[in-house]
Amino acid sequence: MSIIYCIDTSSLIEIYKNYPFDLFPSVWKKITSLIKESRLMSPVEVESEIRDDELIRWLKPNRDRLFTKIDHNQAIVVSEILREFPNLVEAEKTTPEADPFVVALALAKTREEQESMLTTLGEQNEYIVVCEEAPTGRGYKHKIPYVCSYYGLECIRMIDLFRRENWKF
Repeated sequence: MSIIYCIDTSSLIEIYKNYPFDLFPSVWKKITSLIKESRLMSPVEVESEIRDDELIRWLKPNRDRLFTKIDHNQAIVVSEILREFPNLVEAEKTTPEADPFVVALALAKTREEQESMLTTLGEQNEYIVVCEEAPTGRGYKHKIPYVCSYYGLECIRMIDLFRRENWKF
């Protein structure tokens, strides 16, 4: 079994701000390794939320491995999530909102593996959402951690990913 992380924009931006490329190259090498191992993924909607040119340049060589296009199953799950949590996205916002797509990616992949487990032998991968949103507080019922909890998905912060992977710097 592998742990596969579905990362939100907030975590990519947070790590970029707190662990700059020039001061923490080993952090970025480890993140790149996760991407190359297909253990770190994100919906393409996350890419459209990133505004920093330096982070965009870093992502470019690995963008095809990191960012996944929405498939039929994920589209169904996004619809399900937005029916249950319509305030997960701001109706009046004109820029893309990746939150429901991040959760949908992890949930759709989990469901696909559960269904395939009925017909094949093998271990199921675990999909974990990574975001920096607080699990409680004002409006918490419309944040990624709450939605993940509702669907039985684990949601962690980037620092928790470091611990899970036993990364030492």
